[in-house]
Amino acid sequence: MGYSQASGFWVDSASSTAGVIDRTIRTVNVPAWTASRKASSQLLQFDPSLVQAASLASIEASLVAKSSAKTPDVSFTIDRRDKLAEPLIRWTVSGKSTITDLHGRDLTSQFPG
Repeated sequence: MGYSQASGFWVDSASSTAGVIDRTIRTVNVPAWTASRKASSQLLQFDPSLVQAASLASIEASLVAKSSAKTPDVSFTIDRRDKLAEPLIRWTVSGKSTITDLHGRDLTSQFPG
């Protein structure tokens, strides 16, 4: 799951067909659409209901406020690549990377590189 200003919001999910991943994309001024591709993911799945829009907005606002850019470029990816119980959010705001949990706690120093 993620967002970028160029691509909009996207969600990858397992298809009902083995070996296929569905990506649903919602860009500005365009209805959501889904595309399927043959692929397998090594990422652990998570319940998307764990992700709260209000929390994302709050975390984003906090990170943007710390940015010196007049018009910050914001993107994020939410996944479980670190195999933790809950997913982490990898933010990029005007070129600066930050890793937070779903509640906005900055965990960047715990995941170097």
